[in-house]
Amino acid sequence: MGSLAPALWAGRQAGGKDRHSDQLLVRGFLPYRLPWGTCEVRGAGPNLWFAVAKALGFRVTSIRCPYLPFVQLVLSFCPGVSVLLPASQRFTSLPELVFLDVESLPSGPGAHRYWERWLTPHVFYAGGQDADSGVGLGGRLTTRLPPGWTAWSVTLSHCSAGGATLGVWSLVAWYPPFFEGAVPLPVVAEMWFPLW
Repeated sequence: MGSLAPALWAGRQAGGKDRHSDQLLVRGFLPYRLPWGTCEVRGAGPNLWFAVAKALGFRVTSIRCPYLPFVQLVLSFCPGVSVLLPASQRFTSLPELVFLDVESLPSGPGAHRYWERWLTPHVFYAGGQDADSGVGLGGRLTTRLPPGWTAWSVTLSHCSAGGATLGVWSLVAWYPPFFEGAVPLPVVAEMWFPLW
């Protein structure tokens, strides 16, 4: 990409002739939607939930992650975010949604107290795999659904959804009792574009 890289990734220049490099995300910005509310981002390590949240219209209000370089990155993209300790259950008001990885799901002794207090939907990815190498990506779901909660999940192939990798992921949403959860929409297959 040479000298064009800064302008391309800042969104100031269109991509090349192939469709994939001209998509908004590759051109350096996300097509944000109207505001939906607040969310918290959690992870045992770096993840892309902060970008997904912003693209969906959520305002990231807090983050819990032990990996400081990732936390600093999120703070630069989401000003005003509160940094909380991963194990802390402190909150001033519940966010509308919690985005996290499967390793960050509360489990073990005392987890029931968490699920009784955090009555807000939790969205996470689990059971990913790179189809090329057969290597597992992301953790396996070992935490049981809390009593009274409902779950929806959908398995997505990155390349059939227009992505550039052969990764396959399960996207899971857990909804608290008396919360009307959304049924996942079917994924419309997109043409695969390799990212050279």
